[in-house]
Amino acid sequence: MFKYAIIGGTALKSMKNIETKSIENEYGVCEYNVLNEDTIFVPRHGMNYSVPPTFINYRANVKAMKDLGVEYAYAINSVGSLREEIEPLTIVMATDFFDFTKKRDYTFFTGLDKGVKFIAMDEPYSLEMNELFEEKYDGKISSGVLVTTEGPKFETKIENKFYKSIGGDVVGMTGSPEVILMNELGIKYASLNVVGNYGTGVTDKHVEITNEQENIALKAAHVVLDIFKNGLDFNDGAKFLWCQTLIHSQLGLMKLASDFLKYSLEI
Repeated sequence: MFKYAIIGGTALKSMKNIETKSIENEYGVCEYNVLNEDTIFVPRHGMNYSVPPTFINYRANVKAMKDLGVEYAYAINSVGSLREEIEPLTIVMATDFFDFTKKRDYTFFTGLDKGVKFIAMDEPYSLEMNELFEEKYDGKISSGVLVTTEGPKFETKIENKFYKSIGGDVVGMTGSPEVILMNELGIKYASLNVVGNYGTGVTDKHVEITNEQENIALKAAHVVLDIFKNGLDFNDGAKFLWCQTLIHSQLGLMKLASDFLKYSLEI
C-alpha cells in the first residue's frame, strides 16, 4: 500500500521510473510507477504518452489510487497563462477552478446502486499542501484559479479573454474532473501548474522555453518527494454531505410507487 502519489501530465512525460505496474478496477486500468515504498507516480497520458486529455480515464486512475491506499496526491500540470503578470516558468498553485470540459465522467456516484453524493467545493485543493510546497520551493511561484477546457485544440483569443474576465488565471486541459473525483473519494489533493507559455491573445510576446518547462516540473516533483519524505498527516474533517438515494434499483422504484398507491387508497 502507498500513502502518496504524484500525478503527471505533459510537463512530466519523461520522468524516470523505477518499477512499472498496473491495477484494474471497475472503471478500467491504471498504469503507475513505484517511486519508493510510500509513493507512486501516475502518468495521466499513459506510459507512452499516447492518451489525449479528453480520453484520459480519470475515474480508473483516481479509484486505483484510492485502492492502493493513497491519502495525499500532488498533480503537476502544464498550463498557459491568462495574465501577463503570470510569466512562463511560474508554478501556479490552484486554489479554485472553472470546468469547461464537455465529454468526461464527472462522478463515481451515478445513482441507483452507486448512490448519490453531494460534494462540497469550498476548498477543492488542499491549502495545507499548497503552503508546504510554497515553503520549500525556491522558484517563481503564485496561486490562482485553474480553467480546464476540453481540448485538444488550444483556446481561441475570445475564449481566453472570457476566461480571464471571469477570474481565471491559467488554463489547461487535464484539471477536471480529476479534482472532483479526488474530493469524492477523500484524497487530499493539490494542483501545481507549470506555465509553459501565454494563452492565445494574452500578449504579443514570443516565448521560447524549449526544455525549461520540463525542468521546472521535475524540480517541483523533487520538492514534492521531499514533502512526502518528511511525512504528511492532517485531516480537515468531513467536507462533504452524503445523500444515499432512496431508490437503488428498479425494484426500489416499484416498491416506492406501490407504497404510495397503497397509502393513497387508504386515505
